[in-house]
Amino acid sequence: MVINVQPQNSTFSKSPILYMVTDTDVTRVTAIADIYLWRGDIGSKPAEKSYRLKKSISNVAGSNPSSAIFNVGRLVDDLLTQPDPTEYDLGVFSPSSTEVIWCSVNFGYITDAGVIVENDAVSESVLCIGGYGEFQQGVNQEMPDILTSVKDHKISSDNKLIVAIANTSDKSGVTLRYTSDSGNQQFFNITSNKDLSTDNVLHFDMSPSLFVGTYNESYRFDLLTNSSGVIDTVNISVSNLCKYESLSVGYVNRFGVWDFIPFNGKSVLNTKSTTSDYQNSDLGLNINVSTNPFTLDYDTSRPQYKRFNGEFKRERVLNTDYVTEDLYLGLEEMMISERCYLWEYGSPMNPKDTSLTRKTGLNDKLIQYSVSFTEAFNVQNQIL
Repeated sequence: MVINVQPQNSTFSKSPILYMVTDTDVTRVTAIADIYLWRGDIGSKPAEKSYRLKKSISNVAGSNPSSAIFNVGRLVDDLLTQPDPTEYDLGVFSPSSTEVIWCSVNFGYITDAGVIVENDAVSESVLCIGGYGEFQQGVNQEMPDILTSVKDHKISSDNKLIVAIANTSDKSGVTLRYTSDSGNQQFFNITSNKDLSTDNVLHFDMSPSLFVGTYNESYRFDLLTNSSGVIDTVNISVSNLCKYESLSVGYVNRFGVWDFIPFNGKSVLNTKSTTSDYQNSDLGLNINVSTNPFTLDYDTSRPQYKRFNGEFKRERVLNTDYVTEDLYLGLEEMMISERCYLWEYGSPMNPKDTSLTRKTGLNDKLIQYSVSFTEAFNVQNQIL
């Protein structure tokens, strides 16, 4: 039995995680896949399997070899939890609490005589994170080194910008290099890999305030190999202090980690309320003893229609400053993200808009985006 297709080092649980096995022995009629899932070190594979899957081995075009395909993505994703923004240690260079799970599959088969053979072939252990791949790039996509879709940022000097970096087994000893437009450089080293038992995903603070030295309008962030080859690059253009309130919306991006979009334009806070009401049958009816005979009076200050079950939510309209075309990729991912968070106010939010139009420098000259959000909780505490 041969494993023909499998992830190599890392993959995303919200897209299919496919394993295809082939076999030239026609007496093997059923393929067995024992799924092992665990947290911690890569070498801590449990003795007991998490799931067992079975599938008939089908002949390809009526001849050998025969094949079976297993998708374990849903099983992995069911065990992953979304990262909690309040648990992030977003320092200069620090680990996060992003959850990852190791996956390994042992393959076996059942013969036409009913004989069960286990562990005939074993896959490599792969790292799974709660993101998704792009369809045009196929299945079992690798996590990139820098876990952001936006590689060209335009921010103000008082913005905070955090970028996540994968720390899988093939990335030990790489270097992060800051280079300003005036030539100043700083280096930060990633220590040797700990199998993600403590350093699941590393976050690096790329805020302008972190850079020691001088820069005029821009600087560059390079991820280097031991031989100083550039793996990936993020470019940052810096403007002056923001005249509006500087806000940052965090969202869990397609790589399963928190990403950041600065909204440095005008922001508007609205409050939307909903209530129910009924006709009040008791309007303060009382007996007026000062008249003769006594009369019935109403308290006219009390409402004839009484309101109850009042709720209200806050809505925010946030605008970006003038940005580059690259930001659209981040906005796309934010629109479908399952977690969004307004960092300055510690408030979970959900994008209210359901459509987004991509803008380009050719069509729109200066590019700005406006996005409406609804705070994802009632301000009035009604939780039991």
